[in-house]
Amino acid sequence: MDRRKFIGLTAFAVPVAASAAEEEPPYNHWADHLKDTMKFKAFSPERSLTLEVELMVPPENEITDAKNADGEMIGYQWKGKIMAGNFAPGSTLLTKFRFEWDGKPVAIPNRLWNDLAALKITECTLDPKTIEPKFAYHFHEFLEGLQQPRLLLSADNGTALIEWRRSEDCDSRSIIRWMVGRTGTVLRHRDTTDGC
Repeated sequence: MDRRKFIGLTAFAVPVAASAAEEEPPYNHWADHLKDTMKFKAFSPERSLTLEVELMVPPENEITDAKNADGEMIGYQWKGKIMAGNFAPGSTLLTKFRFEWDGKPVAIPNRLWNDLAALKITECTLDPKTIEPKFAYHFHEFLEGLQQPRLLLSADNGTALIEWRRSEDCDSRSIIRWMVGRTGTVLRHRDTTDGC
């Protein structure tokens, strides 16, 4: 390769490398605006669905070992109720799960939510309007990775989907989903990803 072509290609490559480095989304800056909370109100994109949730951490001095008939520990209990298998002292419990569709409450039976432990709510306090348009997609993906409930309405407006990501042991994750029909039919599903 002659010298002129080499210099020309090198001069062209430097701005491309510099601009590629500038295109990296500012994930660290976004992470500085995260906070954990115990109460949250989620909305579907078109705002027809809302979900209010609350978490609490039972006082550790009120938690006792749950034992089977042979005296072997099988988990923990609080106020006489045996907790979910993934519950440990310091874990959260879901204490409120109020769902509304077009402003009308839809009853979700307690048995489909009040047994869940170790959920987390993380919010991003950064105003989406401050995000540069070229990073909008990356910011949306960043928000999708946060642990908090999300709501979606089906294309035919007949079914609502609630999703909530949860950390599991060994760096694995799960997604808990509720499918809710307008008539009040509710199904719950839990999907896991292996980490160990």
